[in-house]
Amino acid sequence: MTLLRKIFFYIFVAIYLTVCPLLILRMLGFVRNPQTHQLVKTGIIYVSTNPPGAEVYINNVKAHETTPTIIRDLPPDNYTIRLELKGYQIWQNTVPVVERKATATEDILLIPKQWTIKTLSSTSFDNILSLGDGNTLLLWQEQTIKSLYLLKLNKSSSEDNNSLSETSQVSRVFPPESIYNNARILRFFTIEKSPFFILQIVMGEKQKYLWVDVRDKQIHIEDLSDLLPQEPVRLWWESGDDKIIYAYFNDHINRIDIKAKAIYPDLPQKDIPTIKDTSLNQKDIQGKVFDDNNKLWLEFTNTKIGVWDPSSKSLQWVFQDGNNIRQVFWANNGNTIIFLDGNQIFLLGNQHFVQNKVQKITNIRPDSTIHYSEKTGKLYYLEPFHKLLSSITVLRHKPILPRNIADTLRLKEFEP
Repeated sequence: MTLLRKIFFYIFVAIYLTVCPLLILRMLGFVRNPQTHQLVKTGIIYVSTNPPGAEVYINNVKAHETTPTIIRDLPPDNYTIRLELKGYQIWQNTVPVVERKATATEDILLIPKQWTIKTLSSTSFDNILSLGDGNTLLLWQEQTIKSLYLLKLNKSSSEDNNSLSETSQVSRVFPPESIYNNARILRFFTIEKSPFFILQIVMGEKQKYLWVDVRDKQIHIEDLSDLLPQEPVRLWWESGDDKIIYAYFNDHINRIDIKAKAIYPDLPQKDIPTIKDTSLNQKDIQGKVFDDNNKLWLEFTNTKIGVWDPSSKSLQWVFQDGNNIRQVFWANNGNTIIFLDGNQIFLLGNQHFVQNKVQKITNIRPDSTIHYSEKTGKLYYLEPFHKLLSSITVLRHKPILPRNIADTLRLKEFEP
C-alpha cells in the first residue's frame, strides 16, 4: 500500500512538473511551434464580416465561433482564412500573424452570389443627383421643373421595411400649381454637407435662380433672381448657412444676404471665406473623395483609383484598368470602394491583406450618375431599360467593431 502511494505521488509530481510550466507558459502567451518544436510567443487574428455570422476556417480547420470572432494562441506564421456564409461567395485569403500582436481583418464585405435589386419608382427618369448632405436624391426628366422629384434617404437600412417607405417618399419638388413648372433647368448648384441647393432655370427668355430648402416636409423655395442680375461663374455658401451666399463673377465677388434681400458688391479679399468645396453641375466629378471618419482619402482619374496610405505617406494605386471612371464612393467603414466606370458599377475591396478583386454589380442608364449612402447601406441608380430608380443593398449590417477599437487591435502589441 505504501509503495502504491509512492507511485501515485511520483506520478502526480511528474504531471505537476510537466503540466504546470506548460500552463504558465500558455498563460504568458507561449506555445510550442509544431514545425520548429520550439516555444514561441503567440498572436491573434480578429475577423469580422458584413453581414456577420460567417463560418471561419483557418488552414482548413473550422473555428468554434462565427464572425465576429477572435482566434487566439497562433504561432507566428501566415494563415489561410476562409469565410463561408450561405447565399454569399466564399472569401479566402492569407493573413500574417506576428508574435504578441493582433491582426485585425475587420468589416470584410461578403459578396452575395446574386445582387437583389429593388425598384423604388414607377416613373422613368433621365438622371439623379445627390445633394451635398448625402440624405436627399434629386431626380428629373428632360431637366424640367415639373418633372423634378426628390427622395429622402433618412430611413434605416432594414431591407424588409425600407423599400416601401422609400417608394412613398419619391415626390415632386414643386407643387402642380407652381408658376415655375414649365421652366427648364440649366444648372444645379450644390455644396458639400449642405441640405440646400440652387437651381438656375430659364422661363421663356428669362433666367432665374431659385433657392430650395428640402429639410422640412414643406419644401421652401425662394426666388433669388433680383439678387443675381448677371450670370455667376459659381455660387458658394457655408454648409449650414441659409442666409448668406457668395456669387463669383469673372472680376469680382458679391456677398448676398437672402433674408435681407441685400447685395454687398465687390467683396474685399479679407471678407471672402475659404472655399472648402464647390460643385457647379456635377460634370467634373474626378478628384478626391474623403472618408472623414477614418481620415482616409482616395484620388481617381478616368482610368485609375488611388488610396492614400498613412503609414507610407504615399498614394497606392489600387485599380488602373478603368475606361471612364466618373464617380467613386467609400463604403463599409473605409474597407470597400464603389465606383462607376462608364455605365457599369463595380465594387473594389480595399481590405488589408486582401488582393484587390473587382466585382461588377450592375449596369445603369447610359450617361446617368449613381449615389451610395452609407447611412442606408444602399446603392441608388437608374436601371438601363425602363430608367426606373432602383436600389441594391450593399451593406446589410452596420460594422460590428467600432473603428477606434479596431485600430487598437490592428497589428498592435497586446499583453498576454
